[in-house]
Amino acid sequence: MSKIQQVIFDDTILYDKESAKIINLLNTNEVATLTVPANECLSIVLKNSPEVTTQKQLFHEVWEAHGIPINSNTFYQNISIIRKAFKQLGYTPDVLITIPRRGIVISKNIDIKKVKNHHLSEKKPLAVIEKPLAVIEQPLVKKNTTKKINIMLIFQWFF
Repeated sequence: MSKIQQVIFDDTILYDKESAKIINLLNTNEVATLTVPANECLSIVLKNSPEVTTQKQLFHEVWEAHGIPINSNTFYQNISIIRKAFKQLGYTPDVLITIPRRGIVISKNIDIKKVKNHHLSEKKPLAVIEKPLAVIEQPLVKKNTTKKINIMLIFQWFF
């Protein structure tokens, strides 16, 4: 697989490397955004599929080639980010399988389709996000800010 840009998992989940997003095609409002390193890890593992991608290879290509020191904990955190992103979208199969003492591989139980320019149901191309650094997008929850404002007003009144 060369230059993976978009992949569809089991006809339900779209991974778009350029935007670092994973989108539930059954409900396009459900979107998870990967960190830059997690996005690169997923891309490399997909590129190497069906072969095993070694931890050493990921260390080198994602971090060391850019002069960034890396440790196993950081690596496993990024693999965890990828797994959580899929689960957040309700996609329960384990996408990434850890092969002890060898590396990471995409599950053979998942149907993967490589696509060049998948369009969502609105017939618009996927938008590139401005800041692909958020781990996972969460819906905004409006909190009651009245108490904070009242406290600030009281504080300002005294001073």
